[in-house]
Amino acid sequence: MKRNNTLKMVILIISLLFSWLFIGGVFMLSFYSLFSASNYSELLSTIISFIGVNIPYITLFIFSLVVTHIALNTKICDMVRDKKYSLRYYIITSLIALTIFSLSTIAFSRNITIGSKSLSTKVVMLFIALAITPLQCFSEEYLFRVVIARLFNSDKNLVKLILSIASGIIFLFLHKLSNPEFLISPSIMLNLYYFLFGFLSMLLGLFLEDFTFPIIIHSINNLFIVIVCNYAGSPLESASFFISSTIPSPLISSIAMIMIFALTFFCAKKNRGELHGKEKEINEG
Repeated sequence: MKRNNTLKMVILIISLLFSWLFIGGVFMLSFYSLFSASNYSELLSTIISFIGVNIPYITLFIFSLVVTHIALNTKICDMVRDKKYSLRYYIITSLIALTIFSLSTIAFSRNITIGSKSLSTKVVMLFIALAITPLQCFSEEYLFRVVIARLFNSDKNLVKLILSIASGIIFLFLHKLSNPEFLISPSIMLNLYYFLFGFLSMLLGLFLEDFTFPIIIHSINNLFIVIVCNYAGSPLESASFFISSTIPSPLISSIAMIMIFALTFFCAKKNRGELHGKEKEINEG
């Protein structure tokens, strides 16, 4: 990934943190205050709760678009990627992630029951989640991986490794602050899972020079939890069709995640080889 002007990048980071923590927080509290009555229907209560908890991320997403353009005079898509990949491989990444998340949940999760919310609530929330959850994931990835990569990255593999380790630590720290599951099951493997998620996301984005891939994986992971099968202690508000009364095995989740990132990497590298071959044929022709 190419580096950007250091001062402008620092201004961008400070602006995004301010929009997420302060402006988004104020909007969220104002939203909950506005809809503080408790006599809403199940559907409306679920919608209010889901939108409210995601307001800081929606705010961060909007500010990411605007501030990136103002501070750097750059389109946000140009910040996310340097290399061009075929749409087919983004779809393949989505299918890989969805398949492995589904199989690992079906095979290893216990005590899965049908979610308590009504079918109509689940269906409506499905569409709302499809609209909002990817924005939440994009905002996280953009602030804590894309921007950091643009600020510090070089072509040296050691720098990429250090950035990936830092990303893993940040991702773990943020989730320890907000996830109830750490109170339920504060295991070493759970800590390792969140560290690996942040570490591999940064590593994949840096080596492929395209953070679209980790954004897709993060989005599929959260959408699967929010829509298909949530679990006890999950920080994600949802009306999922199914719910597990136990936290997914951090070991199994870590193995599944490593498989997803590895398969994505090899598929994307194959695509780069195909594109390079076509470019070579055109140049020789």
